Amino acid sequence: MTGLALAAVLGLAGVVGLVILDVVIRRVEIGVALVLGVFAIRIALPGVFFGVSLGSFNVFVADAVFTIILAAAVARCLRLRRWTVSLRLLLLIVVLCVLSLARGVTAFGVQAAVNEFRPFLGYFGMAAYCATFNGAVDRLDRVAKVFVAAAAMVGVAVLIRWAGVLTGVQPDLITASYDAPIRVLSGPQTFFLAHALFFLMPQWLDKLATPWQRRLAAVLLVMVTLLNRRTVWLAMLGGFVVLVLRRRGLGGSVRPLLALAAVVGAVVFFSLPDTTAGPQDVAQSAVNTNTFSWRVEGWVSLLTDNGPAKASEWLLGRPMGSGYEREVLTGQGQLYTVDSSPHSFYLQTLLRTGLVGVAAMSAVLGIALRNLLPTRWSSPVRLAAPGRLLTQESLFILVLMQVIWFATWQAGDDQGVVTGLAAAASWRSVQDRQTSRSGL
Repeated sequence: MTGLALAAVLGLAGVVGLVILDVVIRRVEIGVALVLGVFAIRIALPGVFFGVSLGSFNVFVADAVFTIILAAAVARCLRLRRWTVSLRLLLLIVVLCVLSLARGVTAFGVQAAVNEFRPFLGYFGMAAYCATFNGAVDRLDRVAKVFVAAAAMVGVAVLIRWAGVLTGVQPDLITASYDAPIRVLSGPQTFFLAHALFFLMPQWLDKLATPWQRRLAAVLLVMVTLLNRRTVWLAMLGGFVVLVLRRRGLGGSVRPLLALAAVVGAVVFFSLPDTTAGPQDVAQSAVNTNTFSWRVEGWVSLLTDNGPAKASEWLLGRPMGSGYEREVLTGQGQLYTVDSSPHSFYLQTLLRTGLVGVAAMSAVLGIALRNLLPTRWSSPVRLAAPGRLLTQESLFILVLMQVIWFATWQAGDDQGVVTGLAAAASWRSVQDRQTSRSGL
């Protein structure tokens, strides 16, 4: 009877999975809602284990969701008549990651290889999936609204945690480990809120946002500022510079202030130590190091001590599961062994997919920036309309922020959504320009 019950459960799960897969193949907003929903709930409820344990190996709900997403991406690719350059590059990186995983399972075992594979699957898998919807502008705008809705869920969790810090009453399910009372989210989680903010900011400044969008943008701006994550601030500064350059009315006295803020921000980020820092916390936050040079020292050590050793590894990367162990100096001049991720997604991609992978990723980001950059900075943003969140300007800013972010942080599922949106929208932008020229 137990065997029959297990078979029935597995059969039902299979049917449900196929139904979800069919919907996700047709509706990008549903696929993104699944991924970001799981992402937001895991942030809001860090005390809940969303998965099952199979011996020493944990299988999370996110793993099942990404399996469906990757299957949907493959199905959509088979249906497409033509693959864009960005989609081809993203699929190339996915193939390199899968090959690295296969080599890693053989060399280091399933658990070690899969643990390193997860962030690559989350980012590149989501990017490839979203990039297949290159002609569905309306649906892509729904994705932006799903993104903002998920950020609003995380924002509620932040308010609850701040209330808990003030009152001393913090339920176990929502309590996270903080490195300061006000910093109740990690750097990547705060960056997620910053993404949502810059979906809203262009519309807010152009007075095209709905009342709830304006209120949410104001709350997110205050929230991201108070969460005090330096790398997020630096990435946001790049976004604000673009906003000001796009709007002549905001120029004048604002531009010198932005230039001064950029200089001060660079000094703070690259030179000044973080008072809450400690090398033992490097796995949690890239700002938890003494200085930027401390991190660079770790990257150099990683490349020389545990990096590619032969030409094939430089070209295609080392197997997943190889680890990121390196030695760095502490503030007291002692060597300290670190085995966390390198906190540079460029370096991380180089180590696991080689020069081919990091070049392909850089090309995807570069193509998006080139195609989404308005040819005339004083002209209205294409697709701008009351209530619409997906614009060339917002996507350009978000990709620019990611280019900055990847220098000192690992990519996440949410950033894969943005990269895929940018790849799809940039293709549509090129098509519109070609159509406009042929009609003249």
